[in-house]
Amino acid sequence: MKNVISFRVTEKFINPEMEGSTFISRKVSKNQRDRLEKVLQVENEIKEKSTLSKRESLFMTIFFLGGCIVFLSFATSGVSLGEFVKQGWYILLMGIGFFAIALALFIWGKKKGNRKSVVALKEQVKEERNTLKEISKRDLKTPADAVTIDVLGYIYEITKKGKEVRKNPNDAEFINVVYSAYTKEDSFCIANDSVELTFPNHLIRRVEKVKHTASLSAWNKDVDVKDPMYKEFGLKKNATDLVYIKNYYRIVLGKTSDKFELTIPDYDFAQIKDMLPVSVEGV
Repeated sequence: MKNVISFRVTEKFINPEMEGSTFISRKVSKNQRDRLEKVLQVENEIKEKSTLSKRESLFMTIFFLGGCIVFLSFATSGVSLGEFVKQGWYILLMGIGFFAIALALFIWGKKKGNRKSVVALKEQVKEERNTLKEISKRDLKTPADAVTIDVLGYIYEITKKGKEVRKNPNDAEFINVVYSAYTKEDSFCIANDSVELTFPNHLIRRVEKVKHTASLSAWNKDVDVKDPMYKEFGLKKNATDLVYIKNYYRIVLGKTSDKFELTIPDYDFAQIKDMLPVSVEGV
């Protein structure tokens, strides 16, 4: 099965259309797409300026783990602190140094995101993004009572040996894209800022719950993953902002066989459960 929100990248085709383009029922104008693309480029530039680079995040993790190893060696050595300091004072200093460097990188990352110029630019782009969102909703005729959900997909390429390799940001298993979800005319629909996708009820074959720990490229909600409203889902986020989920739901699509799947994280599935014409298998 192909994931509806998946994109195959090749050397000649860097910006491919989604695999599930057959379900696209409406698109915004080219002018609107160009404006959205420009805002996205600025948002990516802001992200690079306001967060640690991949290399800096890796160094922070390495130094933190190095410090943990040093102090763990002391904790399991069976000797007193005084004896440990006397015999291995240089190791202790090294551990403190590792923690200090990791902390300095963490603080530096926070400061990068809180610089006045970055904060001001974030607000400016946020205002432009919100304006464009409203224009897209009008053009795509997105209902006012639509719910906001994450939909999981991925970017991939096929190697010379025919193996599928995912190329998602931050080496995540999935990208999670924000969509509005609603029903109309015996169909389940989702829409983002660019397109509306329509899934007729007769093509929704079944819904499966997949018990699998998966990593997501980002966190799109206004509250933290540790917020009480998400406690039951056991979400976790690491130092590089990868978010880990324990389950997701697969909506299987096809007329006579399984052709596509639409993947929804467990923390958002309850919002659309009653919009679907079939129940979750085995539940």
